[in-house]
Amino acid sequence: MRMTQRWPTLLALALVISGCGTTQPAKFYLLTPTSSAPKNGSVNLNVGLGPMVFPAYLEHNRIMTRTGTHSLEAAASHHWAEPL
Repeated sequence: MRMTQRWPTLLALALVISGCGTTQPAKFYLLTPTSSAPKNGSVNLNVGLGPMVFPAYLEHNRIMTRTGTHSLEAAASHHWAEPL
């Protein structure tokens, strides 16, 4: 087979391979506390929460989305910026 007959096949193969290597850039999210100033005459109240236990499916930084009644999906490129 001559080289001039092979180049379209090689070009098509290169395009297919290069398309497989692209990924979306990762996006990171933070939970930001909301603060509100106490009204005049109100008392500042601090509430402490004991040890919190998260389900095993939240023990990584990928954001989970409920896709059905009994199913979850881990986002491929959406992550928590710090542990929950």
